[in-house]
Amino acid sequence: MKLRMSCKEASEKMDLGVGRLSFLTWLRLELHLLICLACRRYLAMSQALRSVARELVSGKSFDFERLNRELREKFSSPSES
Repeated sequence: MKLRMSCKEASEKMDLGVGRLSFLTWLRLELHLLICLACRRYLAMSQALRSVARELVSGKSFDFERLNRELREKFSSPSES
């Protein structure tokens, strides 16, 4: 098993969820996220979509304007974490 993870593999692992990963796979994913801006953005977007889906399924009203503002702030800032 290689230590370096491809973006394709990282996105597949992110879609599985952290709780379903072995420690080594989780560590490889974390190392990949440290160096890959595109995958960090993919993860943030996936988490936002999951949050929206959970709230919509539960019957809560959802503030799409707030989500839009938060996503714009997160993805327009020059400093990416």
